[in-house]
Amino acid sequence: MAAELSLMMDVNGGNIIWVKRAFGDFAGFINSQCYLVLNLSTLSLLVSLFVSYIPNSEELTVYADWGIRVGFVIVVVATNLFGVEMLAKLSTVFLVIIFSPFVAQMYAIAYYRVPVHFDKLLWIPDFNDIAWGKFISTVVWSFGGFDSVGSVAGDVAGGKRTFLLGVLGSFPISLVNYFWPIMLDFILDPDVKNWHEGYFTLVTFKVFPSPWIGIWLTISSALSNFAQASSGVAPVAWTVWAMARGEETNVEYLPAFLGIEWQRTEDGPILPVTAIFFVGASMLVISAIPYTLILQTYLLLKIVVLLFEYGALIWLKIKEPDTPRPYKVPGGIFGAILLVLPTLCISGLSLAVAEPEARYIGAGCFGAIVVIACLKTAIEYFLKRRRERIDSYEVE
Repeated sequence: MAAELSLMMDVNGGNIIWVKRAFGDFAGFINSQCYLVLNLSTLSLLVSLFVSYIPNSEELTVYADWGIRVGFVIVVVATNLFGVEMLAKLSTVFLVIIFSPFVAQMYAIAYYRVPVHFDKLLWIPDFNDIAWGKFISTVVWSFGGFDSVGSVAGDVAGGKRTFLLGVLGSFPISLVNYFWPIMLDFILDPDVKNWHEGYFTLVTFKVFPSPWIGIWLTISSALSNFAQASSGVAPVAWTVWAMARGEETNVEYLPAFLGIEWQRTEDGPILPVTAIFFVGASMLVISAIPYTLILQTYLLLKIVVLLFEYGALIWLKIKEPDTPRPYKVPGGIFGAILLVLPTLCISGLSLAVAEPEARYIGAGCFGAIVVIACLKTAIEYFLKRRRERIDSYEVE
């Protein structure tokens, strides 16, 4: 879905542009605000995770906790203003550093003769013992985000081949990225009651007599969250930029000052500077909400956005069948409909098992956005009629 729509509309803005083009301004505004809130939420999760990987983070004072959060966000914002190109070049080095402690764990298990529990890998908990809301939210958050490539579609070189390699090729890498560390540490400590955010470092300090692997893993975990946050700010900031540059993008959904640009050098890239600061401040504020509530609220808003996106894919195939598409979802309209069915099933299950607080927050966010959209439409209608009356008086 992301590849077809991004290549069909190769401009920065992603699903903000897709939904507006398919369904018009009212639906486009609702989708854009839901998309913005869920992306700010997922970035705020990385702030919370960064703190949780610090040893004994639960013992930090409020001032120390927020000092670390503020410092983390400042570095992330500064990276996007001055060094995101270098971050991209160092991504392979970061990947090696992030995975290296888990390689070290394998050798340390043999060296220290640490007991492992391979038999627990086939253990399946009772259905009622699974926190389904948190589980599904975590999986969707971990493997979601492929539609974000559309936010920078205008800056991606290589066309169809680049998008297919980037989107489809990253999925097996993501799968290995999560499976290997979880499997390795689960056989070290299979008691699921111990597991919570940040437990990778805690189990390492717990089972190995030497603390050096735990320290190594703490550093790599911090670097992982920093890299994810730094690379995640850019597409969200460009989305904010697109929503503020109504004259250029035709999606004027945010105040114009958020579309201010800055070019650090004459030949350097153009940066959405105020949007970057806005994203940084927002992710810091939202991180104050409990982790699991942010995660499940993210999922509920993600459902809304995904249904808008798939709806745009299907409706644009009907509405604009002759528009050039360098890549097409196989099967035409029928194939696009089949593509949305798994999302519908997961969405229904997610709504059924979500915690009540998450439902209230998600419904409250969505309801507020719909109300704002209605007010926006009413005000625009009133202003339009007023202009028409003024014009008619001038003609008379």
